[in-house]
Amino acid sequence: MVCACAVGLALAGCGGGEPTTDGVAPVDAGGAASKEANERVGAAPVARNLLLISIDTLRTDALGAYGGTRKATPNLDLFAGQAVVFESAWTHTPKTAPAHMSMFTSLPPRVHGVGNLNTLGAQRLSASIHTLPEILEDAGFRTAGFTGGGNAKGSLGFDRGFQTFDDMGESLDHKLVKVEPWLKQAEASGQPWFCFLHTYQVHDPYLPPGDYIERFVKPGYDGKILSSRAAIRSAIDSGDDLAPDLKGNEKITWNYWFRVDESSEQDMAHLHDLYTAGVAHMDALLGAFLKRLIAAGVADDTIIVITSDHGEEFGEHGQVRHDQLYVELAHVPMLVMFPGRAHAGMRIEAPIRHIDLLPSLLELLAVEDSGELRLGRSWVDWIEAGASTETEIRSVLGEHRSGRDRPLDIFTLREGPLTLYDQRGEIALYDRRQDPGEVVPQKRPVVTERLESLLRSQQAQLDVLSTSVGSGTAIEMSDEMRRELEALGYLSVDEDALRGAGASDEDGR
Repeated sequence: MVCACAVGLALAGCGGGEPTTDGVAPVDAGGAASKEANERVGAAPVARNLLLISIDTLRTDALGAYGGTRKATPNLDLFAGQAVVFESAWTHTPKTAPAHMSMFTSLPPRVHGVGNLNTLGAQRLSASIHTLPEILEDAGFRTAGFTGGGNAKGSLGFDRGFQTFDDMGESLDHKLVKVEPWLKQAEASGQPWFCFLHTYQVHDPYLPPGDYIERFVKPGYDGKILSSRAAIRSAIDSGDDLAPDLKGNEKITWNYWFRVDESSEQDMAHLHDLYTAGVAHMDALLGAFLKRLIAAGVADDTIIVITSDHGEEFGEHGQVRHDQLYVELAHVPMLVMFPGRAHAGMRIEAPIRHIDLLPSLLELLAVEDSGELRLGRSWVDWIEAGASTETEIRSVLGEHRSGRDRPLDIFTLREGPLTLYDQRGEIALYDRRQDPGEVVPQKRPVVTERLESLLRSQQAQLDVLSTSVGSGTAIEMSDEMRRELEALGYLSVDEDALRGAGASDEDGR
């Protein structure tokens, strides 16, 4: 395998000493929240199978295991208690396609080149890059991928390496009806297997079942947001159609969002409540599924990973949905249950990234990589030691575009507790020790200059690597793709109309 150190890439954390932070000692890269759990160390068990679950748009703080207070995720919290919890896991982008492709390739978006279908230069993954499912299929694994479609379509390259691939856009409960029979067959086959499950269950528009609204949405809301498809259809039928030129699911989505006042604290709180109710519904569905798997003994020789591609914003930084790179969007859950629940309750504080997932999982499965460039680094020895074994903190590069037809123009570099935020040339420094929400910029010019220089250096090096990888093929939008993207709100009406209705015109609707 080509090591990132060979190209001197700081992104991978190779070489150099522990970074300084303007005279402030860096945070301990390997501290643990649960000392007793982390003292139960030993070799991480080699697993036979892998179940990777990605819950699109799941905020870390929605989970009680990460400090959430709404009690919306009892099942995921129970799972976390039997797993290793990575407290500082980060995405490289707030978008579905590039985030998941970073998990599958161990390459940041600037290198693998895959973006959402509705963004500038959307392309299928280059044939020169081998993905996690391809590697496992070559190693003799039975493989299956079940995604919610949209920007997790096979046309982007997510189907590669999967012997069974289902990217039909449907709810989690319908998807699980397909997943469980496949798992039963895979278990009976005697072969090792890999199953990838992706769901948009908590994605907007937030329209949870009524009983979850009763439990999690505070009474007394008197704004214009409608919280069910039936209510939206009723408004449309009565002549209150805010998107008369749209059809189908896109009409539903924009009749939802055109009623949102982003300047209203009441609307932001109500949206967050509806989102939380949807998270609770997802937790119930996924929890019942996991309970059945564990009862059937599947977890005895299987690694089960639960993560997300990005979080969600409810006005914390002036927007809604997921079009920025602040902490509420970039910090993601990462829960890893080992066979036999080894290392249950361990919590790792050291930062990890989506690109670190592939090399870690291959090591745990005792599978050799395909020998090509990977920029992530395994964290398996951290599990064996009970904490990070590295002397330097892994930096996390984030990149995004402020509009779907614009080039990349929003960047972050996270180093320990520090975040350098570059929004179209406006630089801000945040220190999450004093400012966990990344709200108050720090005036520390020496640190700012150092991190900005490191950011530019990493970007330049990644640009060189991206040329060596080569580009993939352009995507032609089919009618099916368009319908699924419309259902998720990714294809929108004229941007001037959006601004006039008070909705954001940012990329990724």
